[in-house]
Amino acid sequence: MKKKWTQLKNGDLAQQAEEVLTQHIVSGELSPGSYLPPEQELCQKLGIGRSTLREAVSVLQSKGLVERRHGVGVRVIDQSQQAASQMLQLMLRRQRASDGDLLEMRRLYESQAAAWAAERATATDLKTIRATLDGMHAAKDTPEEYARMDLDFHRAVAASTHNEVLRLFVETIRTLLHDAILANLKTDFRPDRTLQYHEQVFDAIQRKDADEASRAMAQHLDDAEEMMDRTGDGA
Repeated sequence: MKKKWTQLKNGDLAQQAEEVLTQHIVSGELSPGSYLPPEQELCQKLGIGRSTLREAVSVLQSKGLVERRHGVGVRVIDQSQQAASQMLQLMLRRQRASDGDLLEMRRLYESQAAAWAAERATATDLKTIRATLDGMHAAKDTPEEYARMDLDFHRAVAASTHNEVLRLFVETIRTLLHDAILANLKTDFRPDRTLQYHEQVFDAIQRKDADEASRAMAQHLDDAEEMMDRTGDGA
């Protein structure tokens, strides 16, 4: 069912216009690759002026929802996740958040994610997680590639929970996770040790042992914290 275009009244018209356009985008009525109605038409639909509409569109651009194409129009895109990730990283840098802060957050969700994955992972999910482990084994001589596959392992576990909020959260902080993992590996690269923990997590998920999967993930994060303490890498 199509959402109606309503005439905006009173208050912050640019904000209201941005909210209306966002609703049309997230509902799928304006899907990625399509274009917003022409500027004049949109102004008439919403009952606003061009400057107000352009202000609203600028906000949508900053959120990664649209892009302006000179001489063509405003195209709907799907880069909101990337925009959210970049904004989060900027905010954390300004607040001088440390790798220790990130590790504390990982403790909150990763052990539970492993438990949920043990309860919910499909055969396809298990194949994906196994493939990331195989990639880690193959990259034992290359810290950069090993870090990428390590990150993919944790992303695959999160996806296996089939909790969309958790999956999107992990995807949003993926760059932060990658940088933290790589920083640890570059200062104390012991792939056989870290692989052991990852294999234990996967084994428990495969056996559908939620308690053991959670415990194995917690042990992995304990080891990561010990590594951080040894190298003094917390900034």
